Amino acid sequence: MATKYFALLTNIGAAKLANATALGAKVEITQMAVGDGNGALPTPNPAQTALTHELRRAQLNMLTIDPVNTNQIIAEQVIPEDVGGWWIREIGLFDKDGDMIAIANCAETYKPLLQEGSGRVQVIRVILIVSSTEAVTLKIDPAVVLATRQYVDSKVIEVRSYVDEQLRAHEQSRNHPDASTTEKGFVQLSTSVTSDSESQASTLKAVKIAMDNANTRLAKERNLADLPNSALARQNLGLGGSATCNVGTSQNTVAAGDDSRITGSMQKNQNGADISDVALFVKNLGLGRFDQDSSETRIWSPDRKSYVFVQNGGWGAYSINPPAGNIALQLSSGGTGARDASEARTNLGLGSSATRNVGTSANTVAEGNDSRIVNAVQHGEFTSGAGWVKFPDGTIIQRGISISGSQGYPTTIILPIPFTQTNFTVVAAFDSAINAANDCPAFAATPVGTTAFYLMSSRVGSGTGAGANWIAIGK
Repeated sequence: MATKYFALLTNIGAAKLANATALGAKVEITQMAVGDGNGALPTPNPAQTALTHELRRAQLNMLTIDPVNTNQIIAEQVIPEDVGGWWIREIGLFDKDGDMIAIANCAETYKPLLQEGSGRVQVIRVILIVSSTEAVTLKIDPAVVLATRQYVDSKVIEVRSYVDEQLRAHEQSRNHPDASTTEKGFVQLSTSVTSDSESQASTLKAVKIAMDNANTRLAKERNLADLPNSALARQNLGLGGSATCNVGTSQNTVAAGDDSRITGSMQKNQNGADISDVALFVKNLGLGRFDQDSSETRIWSPDRKSYVFVQNGGWGAYSINPPAGNIALQLSSGGTGARDASEARTNLGLGSSATRNVGTSANTVAEGNDSRIVNAVQHGEFTSGAGWVKFPDGTIIQRGISISGSQGYPTTIILPIPFTQTNFTVVAAFDSAINAANDCPAFAATPVGTTAFYLMSSRVGSGTGAGANWIAIGK
């Protein structure tokens, strides 16, 4: 397989390197440029003096000899995250005179801008093979370039290694004086809380043990007055909230065991048997209008002319006044004012759709999110004008009647409105009404940008155009 991506010296670069080698001079490579090849991957040509379509030129970040292959020169440039918005397909190296020394192509890569929502630092590297690297000046101006992450990391490692070496030497040195009560110096730590040594220092652990021991002791002569948290102490003793309340009958007190409110109360295990006057009790509860038998429970009206009944599985209202029968619950009371379902629907103003199920067949109603409704194209989604109509998906259909040019003499036809893309299609048919003739010419049309197209017929000779009805379709 032939090499697709490569770098080579330009004719100018090869000549300059050969001259520098012969004269003992040097070529000073200072800049790198990138371009997009005008939208296509270019093939490097040694005769080039410039990129196909240069987008950016800046100082090199690094220019070194490959430590593994001394005939290879490595050139690097860092493109920061605030530069971009274009594709990179070609790379050029330039010397201090502005001449392109080397040309290369690369795999297509897009360099985004931060404003596009995805920014990154891009490193471009070119490896150039030369006969003698001594003819190339390895010189970089540190004031105008950015450092790569690899370069910075290597310098950080150098500094860190130096610091670690100095600290290690200091740690291994024993030239440190011991501390005393009068002099500063190194001291030995101790966790003992019983030692009386003055040549050792207590650790935080030893201090904490001593302080915790002191803080957890109570003075017996204080009679628990030095408790730090009385509430927590009561909790630990299992005492409830009543432990701090007095006996009484008001709020925040506790009742005595023989409190009349207790001894004179009804007991639930008696189930009402301990009520002294049952009839008065029922009257006071307003239960005199309740009747109950094996089939239903009734609640009577004050005049005992009607009642509400509850049965197993049903309920209603009944009047004993002539004509006796069920009572309809009025709309104002939350009912339907009807005695059956059909009359209820009528009173509620319900139409025939109220009894139909949701579905897609006859005698059903469609759901609000029925796909036939949701996916229906709405009239408001179309736009149109003289000679054109635009569909919701962006498709545009345009039409017109024009006189075309003959072979070799196309006529430029201006569209009623511009397309957004240049790949629209034009179809034309002969219209003898505007250009009578006995023949039936064919037509050819070619888009011109997004606003017009060329139109010509198969007729021969200047001035022998043909009338055409045309239709253009595109986006």
